[in-house]
Amino acid sequence: MVSNSSTMNISLVADPLYDGISATRCNIAASGADFRYNQSMSRSGHYARTAISKIKLLLGNFYVNQSGGNWLETGSGSSVTITASIEYPSGTFTQIKFGGSASGTILNNNTILSDYVTISIPKGAQFWVRQFWVNTTGINYYFGLRNTSMGDAMTHAASGLSDQTLSGTVTDTDGLGILFPLAIISPITQPSFVVYGDSVGAGQGDAFDSTGNQGYIARCLGPTFGYTSACASGDQAHYYAASNIQRAKLMSYCSTAIFQYGVNDFNSRGQTAAQLETDLTTCYGTVPSNIKKTYQVTVLPLTTSTDSYVTLGNQTHSGWETARLTFVDALRAGTFNSGNYLDGAAGIETSQDSGYWVTPSYTTDGVHPNIAGIALMANKNTIPITSIK
Repeated sequence: MVSNSSTMNISLVADPLYDGISATRCNIAASGADFRYNQSMSRSGHYARTAISKIKLLLGNFYVNQSGGNWLETGSGSSVTITASIEYPSGTFTQIKFGGSASGTILNNNTILSDYVTISIPKGAQFWVRQFWVNTTGINYYFGLRNTSMGDAMTHAASGLSDQTLSGTVTDTDGLGILFPLAIISPITQPSFVVYGDSVGAGQGDAFDSTGNQGYIARCLGPTFGYTSACASGDQAHYYAASNIQRAKLMSYCSTAIFQYGVNDFNSRGQTAAQLETDLTTCYGTVPSNIKKTYQVTVLPLTTSTDSYVTLGNQTHSGWETARLTFVDALRAGTFNSGNYLDGAAGIETSQDSGYWVTPSYTTDGVHPNIAGIALMANKNTIPITSIK
């Protein structure tokens, strides 16, 4: 790959054939659990980013505990009995099996990998994953990423819910969110990606694009490549470094890892650049040998504004701007992570190292790019997907 460049031209060649993520919109359960219910039926929409001849699924029984304030990987509290299927085309179902059985058991705070199933899905086609979850303690979900235009749906009950993995219409009734597969895996030759990060990586402030991707990283990856997101609002490199066993498994099915942490380590934890680099070095230590390149995203500015970010003069830097600049400049200079970076900040600052958001109104809170901000970052090629090959 070419690094240490303001345009960040990336050249990556994956293995000739490997078990990798072949579709879009895979996600961890990043919002929490609901302990009122013991059953859930979900349907999530995805797009094939290669011609798929067979699929297996990585499914999880854990969530990143935001409500607990520690962002630890946390189980639902009991083992889960899971059944699943691939729906393609719409209304046609292929059953997923686990060790030859129609159902599998996911241990508490753990994952399960299904058998391969033969199926033919053309590159670019939309399909759906259905999951029926039963346990004794509560259900996991991702709040906020349910996209009904993609056919996403989820319902839940304390008991009596029907298994609709092989028939019927899943009615979206709960308003909670959606349960995604952690990974949709096929034999592939092209790159595939896992993204670790916080609410910026998750796409807070954004809307869905036409194929259901949200956030500037997913919007860049999704039109071309399969990916999974391990982003959780409020998360930090410090938290991932302390609790990562389940999320680190995702890298076994990717060629490239992207870490987007930093803003909360600075803003919420008050870390110095050196402290953030120490935690990120621990994070990078979880990367397995199959990963070809590990990228760090530059931390976006954080400012306040007295006029909703309409004018530049009414923005004020945060108290940790010096730490942010020290960290970002080390990435760009290649003195940290060997210069393997994606320069999101360059796409949204008025000039390099200014620490101010471009105006007018490319953010609503000084932390997250809005839809206009994300479009601007894409136009500036901050994640240059066209040069990945």
